[in-house]
Amino acid sequence: MQAKGTSSAYRQLILRDLGLAGGLGIVALLFIFLAFSISIWILALGLPPLAGAFWFGNRARVTLQKWRSQERLATLLHQVLGENYIYFLNLLLSENRSIGMIDGVLLGPYGALVLEVAPFSGQYICEGDTWYKYMGEQGADIKEQPILNRKRLKDSPTWKVIRAAREVKSWLSVRNLPQVPVQPVVVLDRGKLFSSKHPNCPIVEHADLENYLKEHLFHKGSSSEASVVSEGMLEQIAQRLKNA
Repeated sequence: MQAKGTSSAYRQLILRDLGLAGGLGIVALLFIFLAFSISIWILALGLPPLAGAFWFGNRARVTLQKWRSQERLATLLHQVLGENYIYFLNLLLSENRSIGMIDGVLLGPYGALVLEVAPFSGQYICEGDTWYKYMGEQGADIKEQPILNRKRLKDSPTWKVIRAAREVKSWLSVRNLPQVPVQPVVVLDRGKLFSSKHPNCPIVEHADLENYLKEHLFHKGSSSEASVVSEGMLEQIAQRLKNA
């Protein structure tokens, strides 16, 4: 498998947030020192920068988790896919910055998989595009668990990757590039899917991704049917994506 793109964007975000967290932390420590030296009321002035330091530090931690999850996914794809697949990592389509960076686009003989890497740990429930973190006991039957045992997530990985897939299709159409099948997929890196009810796109755990690819990609290669995407079409799309 050919891999395109880098993780430099995540590296820059982490360094920026760590720098901001460190700077705000120093300011907070200065106010704490002044509070004990002059007046305890000065301590109140140190609370906002202290909160900011924790916020930026936590965002750097979350970004680092995302980066590591993407690296694990790229490594797995490299191990199981042949040279006729191209993986675009951290793709930012020009003129479509509203959705931000797309975690990955896997381009191959049967179209494109648009991948959203969810670096969550724990167990999750997906209903349509609504996600919950399951807070109950492991191994329990979902039918026996009250609804209070789940906490709704603010973000929806399925909705995010569906939007990204639509943008990829639109991007291809606007540039008069071949219209190939585009399939959104959510990859749970370390988390487990406790249950799902009518998810609007496939959700695959990292441990099951190789089997998913075999079932949805590899078996087609052994059929007598012609590829949906010819080698020339694949190269044409790949070349434009490289310059996106």
